[in-house]
Amino acid sequence: MMVRENIRMAIASLSGSRLRTFLSLLGIMIGVASVVAILNLGRSVTESMSSSFEVGGLDTISIMPRGSARETMIFTEEFAYSLQNEIDGIREILPVVSSSANVRNGQEISEGVQIQGVTSGYFASNSLETADGAFFSAMDNINRRQVAVIGSELADELFPGENPVGRYISVFRQQAKSFQVIGVLAERDEAQGTSYNYTLFMPYNTYVQRFRRTDQVGTYVVKTADGYDATDVADDIEEYL
Repeated sequence: MMVRENIRMAIASLSGSRLRTFLSLLGIMIGVASVVAILNLGRSVTESMSSSFEVGGLDTISIMPRGSARETMIFTEEFAYSLQNEIDGIREILPVVSSSANVRNGQEISEGVQIQGVTSGYFASNSLETADGAFFSAMDNINRRQVAVIGSELADELFPGENPVGRYISVFRQQAKSFQVIGVLAERDEAQGTSYNYTLFMPYNTYVQRFRRTDQVGTYVVKTADGYDATDVADDIEEYL
């Protein structure tokens, strides 16, 4: 009886204050909707962050010499082989050499262009794509071919309104060296100190044997293996150095 009486009283109270009842229900609905919206927003942000981390490359470690005699001495091509044998969790090690130079196409000159010598695997490891043409191959690197892949901004500056693929450019270091453009990078944000849109990439062996003779590697890009934390691998590398 008490339960029925309480229900009757509640219904009578709600009926007598319809406006207040409506506002209370509206408040509950808004509150529930807000919670759902916040949860959906949080889920979207999480998915966006996961995607950004994947593209940015949380599996990537860059190693650069700090200038000590020992580090400079061991920063050669052989270092990669010894590092991979000594440190667990390394999937791939990519040597990178870089400098800057002026690049010319006819009367068009681009100054202070970043020049990088890389292996053919560098592009896939850094999720780079071409807007036109193609990347150079492992055979291009072995044969030290004078071919180049250039950034989109550099392409627009040297070849305004034209397709640069198949054309030749001059890269200046003491004397001009001719390179054939075989690819143009799709636009890409700057990452790890590389302005991809204003960079010229050439095969690693071409750089160290024909463009700028050197046996010192400027940077090693290390890709960690699946199941390994990049921070732990980086700590092991630092201890090894």
